[in-house]
Amino acid sequence: MEADDQHQTLNTTSHARYIPLESEEKNEKQKILLHEDLIITLNGYQQIPYRKFIYYVLCVISFGIVFLIFHWFPKLKLKLLGEIIPIEDASELFIENTWSSSVAHVKIKYNFYNGKISDIFPKFSKISEYTKQHNITPSQIENANIEQQFYLRYFKYQYIRFIFNPITSKYEQISNWKDPNWTSIKSTINGIESNDLYNQRKQIFGSNVAQIQQKSTLSFLLDEVLHPFYIFQIFSIILWCAEDYYYYAFCIFVMSVFSTYSTLKTSKENLKKISEMSKFTCPVVVVRKNENEESTFKHIDSSDLVPGDVLIIAPDELETFPCDAILLKGDCIVNESMLTGESMPITKIPIKDEELKNLDFEKDDIVAKLGNCCFFAGTKIVRRNIKYETKSAYALVIRTGFNTAKGSLVRSMLFPKQNYFKFYRDSFNFIFVLFIIALIGFCGSLFNFIKYGVPVSVIIIRALDLITIVVPPALPATMSIGTSFAISKLKELNIFCISPNHVIVGGKLNLICFDKTGTLTENGLCVHGVHYLEQSKSLSLSKKEHETPEEDDSESQSESEEESEKISLLISKRYIDLLRFAMATCHNLKVINGKLIGDPLDVEMFKFIDWSIQENDGSIDGLSTIVRPKNNINFEKEKRMNEIDSVNSPQTLDQYSIDIEENSRIASSKHLFELGILRVFEFASHLRRMSVIVRRMYSEESNLTVSNSLEVFVKGAPEVIRDICKNKTVPMDFNQKLHKLVNKGFRVIAVGYKTLENVKFHKLMKMKRYY
Repeated sequence: MEADDQHQTLNTTSHARYIPLESEEKNEKQKILLHEDLIITLNGYQQIPYRKFIYYVLCVISFGIVFLIFHWFPKLKLKLLGEIIPIEDASELFIENTWSSSVAHVKIKYNFYNGKISDIFPKFSKISEYTKQHNITPSQIENANIEQQFYLRYFKYQYIRFIFNPITSKYEQISNWKDPNWTSIKSTINGIESNDLYNQRKQIFGSNVAQIQQKSTLSFLLDEVLHPFYIFQIFSIILWCAEDYYYYAFCIFVMSVFSTYSTLKTSKENLKKISEMSKFTCPVVVVRKNENEESTFKHIDSSDLVPGDVLIIAPDELETFPCDAILLKGDCIVNESMLTGESMPITKIPIKDEELKNLDFEKDDIVAKLGNCCFFAGTKIVRRNIKYETKSAYALVIRTGFNTAKGSLVRSMLFPKQNYFKFYRDSFNFIFVLFIIALIGFCGSLFNFIKYGVPVSVIIIRALDLITIVVPPALPATMSIGTSFAISKLKELNIFCISPNHVIVGGKLNLICFDKTGTLTENGLCVHGVHYLEQSKSLSLSKKEHETPEEDDSESQSESEEESEKISLLISKRYIDLLRFAMATCHNLKVINGKLIGDPLDVEMFKFIDWSIQENDGSIDGLSTIVRPKNNINFEKEKRMNEIDSVNSPQTLDQYSIDIEENSRIASSKHLFELGILRVFEFASHLRRMSVIVRRMYSEESNLTVSNSLEVFVKGAPEVIRDICKNKTVPMDFNQKLHKLVNKGFRVIAVGYKTLENVKFHKLMKMKRYY
């Protein structure tokens, strides 16, 4: 089968949508669809001073019990200490989300801004379908396009920046921002042309650094120690000490300290690793023309990049991309393995004016639509193909910081969707049942103690002691120690865990399914055999159908069979050649430092035919790649090709091999010299195929001639190629052979062929594939 579906881990960009609430709540609440199924609710909030004072007094009087209750129920705390007010009047917000029961409390930040509202929210720069749908009046649009001074109000939630829009009175995400002036390469190639514009963009988007805030040790410790289980454990230790159970209390205390330390250490190490992975800066060169400077190129730190900057991708200067960008000029080969896990280099080509103009980050998925034109933060540049006088390639910065594909990946690691496993639910149900039993026993003991006149101090200690016996206080410490031990054993096997809580669940798994062949399976592909379209039988059958009774004599039949055999030999050689040409051209291989780089399947197929490849050859205009046999008439290699085991096929290719004299007679005086690849339509996972347009070049009497016709070779999943080919060219036993090969575990690839006549070069370059 064709290669697995390409990575979809790049498709992590957030597309925020705003969900309208009831009219009475519009001013106080706002819902935003942040991810696929993550909805956050913004609530305008204002603290009331006298309630806050009462809260502090109650915390002191209750010896911290009120503090613990409000710590476990933060939403209750916020509602009791303040009130909900309209969002546009609020200087604070509390945010709820559907993935977690916790509540985030954020404060609004203010920056003085001098510019247009439409510079921040480009969709209000003119009247459009969006403004009509949201009832935005022309006067509001006119106001949005006037230079004015105002305070830029914003906050960050899960490292995403939200800015208040004074037109809609809502907070809006800016990760899908696009400048309306990005209509062509010419309009963007000069980058940011003024310091004022740069300062505005800097205020809107901030620094281009995906820096994670490190939690203090005290914060980690409080989050762990103030968990209800640990509070119950502390209560149990105090109770046991009151009953002189010093040794047991000491053992539980040591276990708790060890488990807390282990959890704290693991959490800090994991956060540090993610922080080191996400934070990246490097020196870059941008197109930045200032009034007082003659040079249009400026060396800056990548943290100062903003959307609209144009990066210069010069040789030996930029190795790793610090942002998301669109290629404007030149072409590059990059390695996106950090984001996708696929080590296959990917060729990036310049975007076209029409694509840039119609690009809409709010609606379009740039990974699927323009992945071959976009660079993503964290990808490494393998090679630059320079075709311009500047000796550099140009790329337009479109996203920075946590708005990039890499930033989205990091955020998904920091704020994962919480999975509620049945194991955890059953564990809490078990503890709840034990607590109910303990409570019943507590009430019964309390009644009996009072009945028999037991002293109050003894009653309290003995009754509470019953709860600590029924509900095991050492349970959380024991589970933490077991998890830490499991993680240490996994590290010895080079298996690293970023979520310790899931280790226990992992021990209950019976079946694990993966979808990444090539990532988990070993390398070492090899070409085992080929099938090609065998025409001799169908040819002879068609001849028999047209025979008349008068022709049915032995002499004419002998001549007919001889002629049929000659035609069959010619057809056999033609299809062997076409198969060889498809293997030589239908790929996206590159030569880097003298080595073939690309999909392992393509590499093995090209090595099998033993041809050579040359990129950017100047002999024929318009050719991106040229392939040729290492020996122009390599009969030994042809013999090897013909002797391929046809994988249990009734007839193998060597049955149609012909000797040198016959080959020379058929080939005439015109010999294939090389094949030029004009266009490559790269493999698309949704199409499950790729194709190339090729032109043949011949050597005839020491002269190089070019074929007038073009050829298209397509390669992909057999069932896909079968569906796009003519029915009469598909072998009768196609499905049976495919089923047999697949059941034996072979990876099967089918190829197809077509000729193009009278196609102009400029039309060829504009040709699009069918979806």
